[in-house]
Amino acid sequence: VYGCTDPAFDNYDATATVDDGSCANTYTLNMFDSWGDGWNGNTWTATSTSTGTVYGPYTIASGSSGTETFTSSDLCFTVVCDGGAYQSEVSWDLLDGSGTIILSGGAPYTGYFGTCVLGCTDPNATNYDPTADIDDGSCTFNNCSNYTLTMIDSWGDGWNGNTFDVYDASGAL
Repeated sequence: VYGCTDPAFDNYDATATVDDGSCANTYTLNMFDSWGDGWNGNTWTATSTSTGTVYGPYTIASGSSGTETFTSSDLCFTVVCDGGAYQSEVSWDLLDGSGTIILSGGAPYTGYFGTCVLGCTDPNATNYDPTADIDDGSCTFNNCSNYTLTMIDSWGDGWNGNTFDVYDASGAL
């Protein structure tokens, strides 16, 4: 039996024995404007951390409410709601396929939702985590500015033309 064999998705089929690549979650964005004149340039966007697929930008052009729906097989998303005026009027709820609110906010908003792995996402860091979806600010770097060089001349007459050179890992001075 072909179908979605991953229980993390809305369309999971417990009877499926072969995954057919159809696994997906459906999300509904309910948008509200307390003044009733639209979101005044504010937009809501979700971006997949694995594929970079962008859902949105969604907005209310006029009126007090709007609804958008999107479906994705991705599991982790960054969310931004921003960019306009009268942000105190803006609010929204994101619902999963069962109608449960999984995220709420207003403007400005920056965050994430889904099954996300937090960690260091900078490959130049000493603690880089290639499985991390969301950077948690924990990255550490080898940094020469953390070292102190104390130069002492035991005779007190200077270094007499001697030098001290520092090279990086690539051999550059």
